[in-house]
Amino acid sequence: DPRVSGGEPRGSATLYEDPLSLTTSTTVVARKRDTNYSSSVNGPDQEWSAPVRTRFYIGSVPAGPDNLIVSEIMYNPPGPSDEEEEAGFDVDDLFEFIELRNIADSPLDLTGVTVRGESDFDFPEGFVLGSGEHVVLARDRAAFAARYGSAITTYGPVDGSLSNRGGRIALRDFHGALIREFQYDD
Repeated sequence: DPRVSGGEPRGSATLYEDPLSLTTSTTVVARKRDTNYSSSVNGPDQEWSAPVRTRFYIGSVPAGPDNLIVSEIMYNPPGPSDEEEEAGFDVDDLFEFIELRNIADSPLDLTGVTVRGESDFDFPEGFVLGSGEHVVLARDRAAFAARYGSAITTYGPVDGSLSNRGGRIALRDFHGALIREFQYDD
């Protein structure tokens, strides 16, 4: 929030009057201050607008239903091998994962994309997936690497566990719009 108590701009706030130039994809949160606002004319004191949050994409496109797919899901993995158990991965669910793939011809910005269901994950600011690339959301990255190798790009840990009996997963974009939702089961 750019305001201090009393409504004045905070010393660390950046005030803009001229156009803003961006060179990389950026999330901007902004408020407008109207010092001419009159509560006697317009109602309760509202010198500051509500915050507005948006993302500007440069060199990539936003994730959406036309470019991001769920290419694989492992929700009921086989039990651990003797070697995996010796390494401390003694629970089947540690090997769960969801794989996402960019099917667009350009880099895909996954900033703010959320995965919700039995397992939850939020992509961090600046996460870009190249054209044709995939990323694995692993319940436990070390367990995943022990079973499948470390050459695959993984993120995690993923919060929660995928039900072995099936469940529902939803992917939403930066603004909360549905990218895709599906049910999985045997």
